[in-house]
Amino acid sequence: MNRNLDTKPELRVYDYVDYAIPMFNKMYQKRLKVYAKLNYRLFDDGKNGFSLLYQENNFLSQLKDDISYVGERVMISSSNEVVKQIKSMLKSDDVRLVVTKSSRTEYVIIDDIVWYGDIGKAFNKHSVILLRIVNAEFAKRLTELDSNI
Repeated sequence: MNRNLDTKPELRVYDYVDYAIPMFNKMYQKRLKVYAKLNYRLFDDGKNGFSLLYQENNFLSQLKDDISYVGERVMISSSNEVVKQIKSMLKSDDVRLVVTKSSRTEYVIIDDIVWYGDIGKAFNKHSVILLRIVNAEFAKRLTELDSNI
C-alpha cells in the first residue's frame, strides 16, 4: 500500500470483513487504524450512501446529527454507559430503542446508518477508529445476525 504512485492517479484497496467471526473483525479494526494513519478515505460508489472513518475526536457531532434525524429505531450493542449516552441524545420517546450484546464488535444502528467499531472507547476519548456506514442492507444483516443471539 505504500508504493510509489507517481505514475498512477489513485490507489484502491478492496478490503473485506466477515463481521460474524470475532477474529476477522478484530483484524479489520486494526486495518482501519492503519488506513486512518495513512489518510485513506472510503470510496463512495453511490450505492452505499455516505460512509466515513471517524476518530474519537471527531465522531460525536455526526453521531448526534444522525440521532437527531432517527426515524424508527436505534439498536445498540455496547456498554450500559454508551446506552445511557445515546438515550440522552434521543429527542423523542417514540423511537424504539433495542439493546443487544454482540460477541463481534460494538455498534449503533440508527435506521440505515451503522456506526461500527469500539464506540465505548470513543466516548471515553481513547484512540479508536469508527466506521460510519450508510447502507440499509448492512444494517438489516447486522440486526438479523444479532437478533438471533
